[in-house]
Amino acid sequence: MHEGTTEERFEAAARNLCERWSTFDFVRSVESVDSTLPDRLDPDHREFVPHWAESLYRNFDNIGAVAAIKRQLHTELEGDALLDLAASNRLDLTVEFLALRPAWKSLFDETERRTAAERLLRLLSLSFTDGNTPPAADDLDHVLDWLIDRTARWEVDPRLPKSRESLGCQDLSSRKDQTWCESVADTARGFSEVGLIATSLTQCIHYLHCQQCIGAFPELERQFRRFETRTIRQCHELLKLLRVCIERALSQGESDAFVWRAIVCGAGLFYNDSIGEFSRVLEEVGRGCVPAPALRRLLFDLNQDELHLLSFVDATSWVFIEMQWSLYDNDDLIYLPSDGDLWDIPGVVVVLNAPDVDEWKRLMTGSDLAFPKRCRDGRDETLPIEGYGLFRVISATAELRSGRWVAALAAIGQEPVPEARAVEATKEERPAAPEVESARPPVSGSREDSRMQTLLDRMTELRDLVASNSAAQVPIIDTLQAVVNKIDNPSRYRAEESLRRELGVVLYEWLSPKARHLAVAAEYCWLDANEPNPSKIVADLATAFEHQLRETVFTRFCETLRASGIRNYPERPGTLPSLVSGSSSVRPRPDLPVRYGSGFDMPYVPTLLENGKIAKTLTLGSMQMLLARALPALTNFLARHRIQMQKLMEVLPEIRDTRNRAVHEGQPVLREEALHIRRRWLGKTEGFPNIFAVLMPDNSTGSATGTRP
Repeated sequence: MHEGTTEERFEAAARNLCERWSTFDFVRSVESVDSTLPDRLDPDHREFVPHWAESLYRNFDNIGAVAAIKRQLHTELEGDALLDLAASNRLDLTVEFLALRPAWKSLFDETERRTAAERLLRLLSLSFTDGNTPPAADDLDHVLDWLIDRTARWEVDPRLPKSRESLGCQDLSSRKDQTWCESVADTARGFSEVGLIATSLTQCIHYLHCQQCIGAFPELERQFRRFETRTIRQCHELLKLLRVCIERALSQGESDAFVWRAIVCGAGLFYNDSIGEFSRVLEEVGRGCVPAPALRRLLFDLNQDELHLLSFVDATSWVFIEMQWSLYDNDDLIYLPSDGDLWDIPGVVVVLNAPDVDEWKRLMTGSDLAFPKRCRDGRDETLPIEGYGLFRVISATAELRSGRWVAALAAIGQEPVPEARAVEATKEERPAAPEVESARPPVSGSREDSRMQTLLDRMTELRDLVASNSAAQVPIIDTLQAVVNKIDNPSRYRAEESLRRELGVVLYEWLSPKARHLAVAAEYCWLDANEPNPSKIVADLATAFEHQLRETVFTRFCETLRASGIRNYPERPGTLPSLVSGSSSVRPRPDLPVRYGSGFDMPYVPTLLENGKIAKTLTLGSMQMLLARALPALTNFLARHRIQMQKLMEVLPEIRDTRNRAVHEGQPVLREEALHIRRRWLGKTEGFPNIFAVLMPDNSTGSATGTRP
């Protein structure tokens, strides 16, 4: 690779680094006990002043990326970017770490590289207080090895061995099939250029058993062995903890708190990379794929009990989303209450000391898991979500799924999967757990399995019988009256034409198919004078807006981020080393999940993009918070696409609050009130824009002008 190409690739790497800065929520890392606000935040107006990424971009344009980074390395003081990223334990995103990558060794002299290394060592020494930090005057290669071990990041990419670029260009459609050896070469290039190790358990196993790959890229061996060891050890440890949760749920009878703890634990573990890697490989085996011998041996080390636990995690994710997003300070952690039976797993599970079991559901989910309901006679009722029945259904589903995995593994190995072995944690690993009964009966042919299948069959028969009897008992006079009422009801065609007239052709055709369908449903209810539930007009119209906002702004924004190689928004802080090394077995229980201290009332930035996947919890409320605290990346996206932000932030709170009342309280009850809301939201009242028109670029033509005469 000649010098000019190296400089071009370095500039691409530096610009990609700035793009990742613009997705980092630095305010989120401010401790609640610290009233000092970041320099980029105006405490009077709660607004960001120009981000320092923008000034670096300008330097790139004026003097080039190499010269701009050299200038920064020659300054005597650490920049704001370095200090903020160090506070969030993300030194891998600093220009100092970028300058130290082997791919750019020819661009920086030893003095500049040593300056970068000294700055990183100085900051890391604050976290590693054991005195093991190497002296800054040590051999530079030795210092770099130490820094890489503590700064380089891992990223699990389940789509490997498909091709990937280390710098942006992560459009899924552009990724091509390739061999595992070619995939390892991609990973080695990314590690050399930006310090990112994008791998998977399958790729890791291939590398460690391929002499050609080890010989070509020896710098990956230590990192891949660490990844393999960490993935296997963490998966077994997390399954051990989940087993305790399930055992306690079974031993406590129908106690809702213990049941919900098992469900919350399973839902949270679904997003863990170690659990996900084993589940993904098992899914491939279930589809008939035959893994490499070394990977096959890892799968055979899983006993039937662990296969059931992995299936429980998958089954829980089908019914529930991650239930703790936006609840505690770190969305990557699972917070579980305990009476002494659980233990911390650094970077994954935080145990909350909570002897009062009645508080557990509120600590885990921020609520009592009950729905408020407004009856037709005006009475307010609360409907609790019955956890034990859900737990049994999830467990039955997990039994069936793990049974298929057992059969698939036996087919490829021609040997039985080992029975569950009792693996207990040592006293150093966790406190002694209360005595509980055996985890569960054998996988197949169990009495419990038979009872569960019989129960499911009886529930199905009962449901069919009730439906049949209800249909047979409808009075004929009511049926005839319903037929008469429907004679003059509007057709879907009338509803579509009515909505087309209200919105105009341009705006109507611009709506996404799902948003248009919901808006037509709302219009159908409006045209039907016999509609018994006027709140449905409001609920459907608001939900149509929600889908259009998600599609127009956030889905396209996530596509833009992924095309730039960014897989998280906001970019996540790292786990502090001091917490990993000195984590206590049980943490003090907080009174309530909180975000910021009294001196800092900035709204929280919810998770939008997690490991390249759009969050399932993208509701109107979360989208409003994302817009209220738009980080530079989102702000630039909105500006480029000319989204009418001022009008959008005016209408969004009203739509959210009104939709919540319509869905949860059945408001408005009166048809006249629902019709007034419809007229207002379609821009037919003074001073309020058309809610769909504000989502269009402000230079769009047609009748989508935000108001109508």
